Amino acid sequence: MAADSAGSFDAEYRRMWARIRHTPERDAAEVEALWKMLQLAPGARVLDAPCGYGRLSRRVALAGARVLGVDASAPLIEVAQAERGELGPAQLAYRVHDLRGPLSESGFDAAFNVFTSLGFLTEAEDLDILRTVHAALRPGGRFLLETMHRDMAAVRAAEGASLALRLDDGTLFQHQAVFDALAGRTRLDFWWWGPDGRGEKSVEFRTYSLTELVALLERAGFAVLELYQGYTGKRFEPNGRGVAQPLSMVAERR
Repeated sequence: MAADSAGSFDAEYRRMWARIRHTPERDAAEVEALWKMLQLAPGARVLDAPCGYGRLSRRVALAGARVLGVDASAPLIEVAQAERGELGPAQLAYRVHDLRGPLSESGFDAAFNVFTSLGFLTEAEDLDILRTVHAALRPGGRFLLETMHRDMAAVRAAEGASLALRLDDGTLFQHQAVFDALAGRTRLDFWWWGPDGRGEKSVEFRTYSLTELVALLERAGFAVLELYQGYTGKRFEPNGRGVAQPLSMVAERR
């Protein structure tokens, strides 16, 4: 995340989402898909931007890549550092960094930005983030952007997108998504009650259309190569039920 939104992504965010969405099996499947879509090879230099709490950074490094994870949230980077295991800094490094500004490193073979990280700032700032990633890649380097998009938000809102479940420690978690079609924005509200207390959070972000996402990538200097349905490896179908799925966009620095 960029600095403005980093406060919403703290240790509490990690505690909830690590239990709700990110199982070891799901994480392993996502890393396998990333490896294929980015055409990685052992020893490849990879940028995870933003990396959050290192959920994928560590696993991509364990698979054989040399990974730098950057994020504006100091609490999440602290968690990532604590959970790096025995991986040394040559294999896995982390840094607190606002992606609106350039990185000192460059020449990466690939980069990825996942779990809907754009839209929390202005369009100009999102473009700055993409340009930072573009500048960090070598010519021909691949970039994977995995995100929600406007059509997906509209379909799911029409179906009543909400979630309520009980976590393994007894915490009751509830999540509600509200999509404003006129503003093109999504608000996510979270509530939880459990043995460690109760709390609530709300985050809001612009939900870009497919057309807008392609245009942003092209303005940042990328050429879009492929569109996939999330991490499934299936080509994205811009019609029918396919539009209700998350989108993975593979682009190349030309």
